[in-house]
Amino acid sequence: MKKNKLFIVIIIIIIFIIGIILLSKKRVMNKFTFPTELIIKNNTAHNGVDTIAMVILNKIMKIDTINIQFYNIKDGLFKDGSIDIMAFIEKVSFNKHQYVIFLAKDFKNNNISEIIGHEMVHVKQMENGELVQSISHENYSIYKNDTIFYLKIPYEIRPFEIDAVKEEKSFSNDLYKILYK
Repeated sequence: MKKNKLFIVIIIIIIFIIGIILLSKKRVMNKFTFPTELIIKNNTAHNGVDTIAMVILNKIMKIDTINIQFYNIKDGLFKDGSIDIMAFIEKVSFNKHQYVIFLAKDFKNNNISEIIGHEMVHVKQMENGELVQSISHENYSIYKNDTIFYLKIPYEIRPFEIDAVKEEKSFSNDLYKILYK
C-alpha cells in the first residue's frame, strides 16, 4: 500500500516538474521579411501594433502594398459616451493604398490583436472596394453597394462591422501560430 502511494506521489511530482518546464519555456518570436511596399508606422505607445498589423496584412491576408499610420485618438474626441471607441480607420482619399488608424490610449480589457485585426478587416474591405467611406464626412459609408448612415444605424448592426467582428476572432489564433515557434 505504501509503495502504491509513493509511486503516485512520484508520478505527480514528475508531472508537476514537466509542467513547470513546459510553461517556463520561453516563446521565441519568428523572424519575418516583408515587402518594401508594406509600410506600417506606429506613432502610439502601444508596443507591437506595427508587427501585428504587418503579419495580419501580409502573412494572413496576403496584402503586400499598403501604407498605414497609427496614431492615438485625441482626448475628448468622443465625449458623448454613446460608444466606447477602441479604434477607427480613415482612408486617405488622394492615395489608393494609404490609411490612418486611430487607437485609444487604453484598451481596457480588450485584446490588442483583435482590435488591430478588426481594423485590418476594414483595410481589406476598402482595398477590395466593398467598403467606401464618405469623403466629405457626411456620416455614411457604402458597403457592398448599400448606403449605411452612421447616425441612423447603431454600430453593432452595421453590416461592415458585423463582418469585421466575425473575421477578427480568427486572427488571434492564426497570429499566435505565425508569430511564435
